[in-house]
Amino acid sequence: MPSKNVFELLQQQQNIPTLRCTQRPGDLLYLPDFWGHSTLNHGFGIGVAAIVGTKHRNVPGSSYRKEQVIQYDDAAVAVEADNDDTTTTDTPSSSSSSSLGTTNETTTTATTTTDDDQNNNNNNKKQESSNRRILFVHINKAGGSSMIQMLQKHCSDCCYQSAKWKDDDDGVLHRTFHLTAHAHIVHYGRSVWNDAVTFAIVRHPLARQVSNFFFLLHQSEITKRPQRNTNNDRLIPTDGSVTSESPDEVKIRAFHEWIANLYEAYPNGHYLFGSKGHGNEVYLTFNATQTSWLVDETGQAIVVERVIQLEELSNSNSSLSSLLGDLLPCLNNTTSVGEMSHINPTPPYPHYTKFKDNATTNRIMKEVYAVDYANFGYE
Repeated sequence: MPSKNVFELLQQQQNIPTLRCTQRPGDLLYLPDFWGHSTLNHGFGIGVAAIVGTKHRNVPGSSYRKEQVIQYDDAAVAVEADNDDTTTTDTPSSSSSSSLGTTNETTTTATTTTDDDQNNNNNNKKQESSNRRILFVHINKAGGSSMIQMLQKHCSDCCYQSAKWKDDDDGVLHRTFHLTAHAHIVHYGRSVWNDAVTFAIVRHPLARQVSNFFFLLHQSEITKRPQRNTNNDRLIPTDGSVTSESPDEVKIRAFHEWIANLYEAYPNGHYLFGSKGHGNEVYLTFNATQTSWLVDETGQAIVVERVIQLEELSNSNSSLSSLLGDLLPCLNNTTSVGEMSHINPTPPYPHYTKFKDNATTNRIMKEVYAVDYANFGYE
């Protein structure tokens, strides 16, 4: 089947998570093991593809393809690399493609999943202690600020401390307040990460995006400039066409226009579609998805010990001890999720389900956040 037909077919299939990117002259694209992909050329061009050897990937764990499970032996890879006199750069992909002449669109069917065997090994190594360091991956607009307040209140004496630092090379500021798993590992080291309690809160992608919009809109009204950033790289409308006091139909229309504008300005899942960089933008693993907050340097495995849906925490009848008590004993004395105060409150806006009826927004959300819908069980 021609690539153009494959592309059109995948566009029509709402239940198949796909990623799409535009590859321009000089761009290099890495494809992980067994990711099906197709290329649509927009004109004459020359492309070069290469298979990346296992010793250059150094991705421990396993990959699944039909009935075959391909195992990657971490020790064997390390030995093979040590025996190679050539200096190499590890890459997380099995193949690469370079565009030399024209623009290509590559559509990839893929879902990032956790390697159960690797996680089980890491869990066996973890200390069975109530004093394990807590490393919380705080994804923006997913209830993380309220969780941090709880950790500071109940766990600061034993296990949780916030921090901030600047990179020695380029002076980029990093804070544990908004820090990806990859950035945690770079700063603290893999052994510290593996021994720590690691968890994160995720949220329905559309609900998070809606919350994002109205939070930024409110901040621009408070500060009289878009999210304290004069260049307005999140593209929040500032012409007064929508405000926190606007009727719901105006707010809904403005949100859909914002999504379309973001998609045009930041294609291919650029991080600014979903978040400011917060220093994480220096890592190639970071993009608009919540999944990108939770992966390691390979970009292929979610390495957070536990992922909790914000919707679970929003249930006032739930107790933090029942949701997190086994992982965080310091929260066992808390009563209920209702004890968590709402940080960064935003003026009322329509429930996210009222934003589901726009076909363009639905297509964009399913494309940009395909891995989040798949990895976290959202529909």
